[in-house]
Amino acid sequence: MRLIRQPTDYTCGQSCIAMISGTPIGEVRKITKSGWNKRHWFGEKTSTSDLVRALRVLGIRSRRKLRRKIEGTSLPKTCIAKLCITGVRWGHWVVVHENRILDPYYGINPCWPKGTHITSYLEIL
Repeated sequence: MRLIRQPTDYTCGQSCIAMISGTPIGEVRKITKSGWNKRHWFGEKTSTSDLVRALRVLGIRSRRKLRRKIEGTSLPKTCIAKLCITGVRWGHWVVVHENRILDPYYGINPCWPKGTHITSYLEIL
């Protein structure tokens, strides 16, 4: 799996979908209908349902809901993990594939970035 960097601050989820599916980020953004219109921002943030729907459109099977990460348990071979970042209200999506963290913002990491912890994950089947 190849790392794809997020093009804007709020496109981590779309970038994760692009990594898993091998689809260009621009195409994923069209599927998730994110971006700007002439009057206001209508959202680039990606919800769990956005992830599931986009993956389904691209022919990738996943669970339908997030699973809570319980300390001491391992993650599946491939998943999209939701990180909680200390001092930030919203989460951050990353791909975990074969024990590697592919973070569309920070890059490839052997461990979770400082000040973060995983709260839940969406298993890719």
